[in-house]
Amino acid sequence: MPFEKGNKIRLGMKDSIDTKDKISKSLKGHLVSEKTRKKISKTLKKNPVRYWLGKKLPRKMIEKANLKRRGKIPWNKNKIGPRGENANNWKGGKTEERKIIMSRLEYKLWRDAVFQRDNYTCIFCGRKREEGDRVVLNADHIKPFSLFPELRFAIDNERTLCEECHKKTSTWGINQYKH
Repeated sequence: MPFEKGNKIRLGMKDSIDTKDKISKSLKGHLVSEKTRKKISKTLKKNPVRYWLGKKLPRKMIEKANLKRRGKIPWNKNKIGPRGENANNWKGGKTEERKIIMSRLEYKLWRDAVFQRDNYTCIFCGRKREEGDRVVLNADHIKPFSLFPELRFAIDNERTLCEECHKKTSTWGINQYKH
């Protein structure tokens, strides 16, 4: 078998006709115990797709899977798990103030205004977001978001930094509490 110790796994490689014949001959007359047959039938009843592994799927099955993948057919919502008050991590409907603020349109417009003012360029190192370049830009608060709520949307309290430069600032994450 391919997964036994010492055998090489040849994923993606096709066997020659001779090899297929040898495998076929070696498996002929191979008996499967009644216990194994029951396990196989149980598995097929639970998950009929497993039966099709290594075989060509019927067209209807492929089309249905593609529709589900594209979101045209909703998944079974009962499988997702409990939501709201029934969820195991429910905290009484509390959402952090920061998350609420950052999901608002006002915050998104402020962030875009900061990026436009700085021409989508890190003011420390000069890296710029361009087509094909994966520079992650952050709108950084000069005076911390949590300590100065009145300056949260003040554009003169903000600067555009790439993620690497932002991590070096004193206001990055936990660094603000080290002073």
